[in-house]
Amino acid sequence: MPGNWRVSSYRWEGGLSHRGKLVILRLIQMHQRADHLSQIKLDEAARTALYQQIVEQVKQLVATGRLQPGDRLPTVRQLANSLRISPGTVVRAYLELEQAKVVVSRRGGGTVVSAGADDPGVSMLRQGRLSSMVSSSILEALSLGYSPDEIEAAFSLHLARWREERRDKAGAFEPQHDRAGAPNTIRIVGSHDLALNLLVSQFRHRQPGVNVEVIYAGSLGGLIALQQDRADLAGVHLLDEETGEYNYPYVRHILPGRDMAIVHLAYRIQGLMFAEGNPKQLGSLED
Repeated sequence: MPGNWRVSSYRWEGGLSHRGKLVILRLIQMHQRADHLSQIKLDEAARTALYQQIVEQVKQLVATGRLQPGDRLPTVRQLANSLRISPGTVVRAYLELEQAKVVVSRRGGGTVVSAGADDPGVSMLRQGRLSSMVSSSILEALSLGYSPDEIEAAFSLHLARWREERRDKAGAFEPQHDRAGAPNTIRIVGSHDLALNLLVSQFRHRQPGVNVEVIYAGSLGGLIALQQDRADLAGVHLLDEETGEYNYPYVRHILPGRDMAIVHLAYRIQGLMFAEGNPKQLGSLED
């Protein structure tokens, strides 16, 4: 049976008996299970025990939906032969999966997946894996000298890009598109600001022939988008703690030598809000 054969490529031929169809369905299911579990790779040099590697990878297949509730796992002997390990290792893995309520074993019925991707235990696995991936990327970026603000800006920028692509609005962040390629479009990237929203709303009303695209990617994300010619305007409010200045130090650092215009839309007054008369006499964050 070819390795890339799928159900969608098969047609039932006339005259096939009901029993024959069941046999073929059984073969299809076995083939699909083999496809899923062929993704399991064991590392004998790893500190993690082989049975635990099987447990973690089966959980991941369930978490990503590649194994669905009701899917039957290979028999102990089949998986042991496939992975070239002792049947006892597979037995131990299946027992742990059953204790975790990921699978259920039935006498004469084999081992069947019982949990879905929305199961609390599996959901925690998904979140844990995502957290590990993000943490690893952050640590790598920090070790290369990037600041937390730069990492946050890059992450926000790319996340916004993929959101736009999923909404079929690809183009705002595509490298091959620059400002000259969209004469009737103004692209604004940066921090969310109510004053900017009001201005955009008024502009769209007064200039209906001009398209305005607003993408919220954070202040640094907006400046990086300007640097890469992926935006026409950037909404920013960044305080440089060393100088006490807003915005200018960041513009000089990220866009050195470029002629830029900075327009002040609003000034912020930040502080503590309390009941009239300040009845608790709050004077600082320490209070």
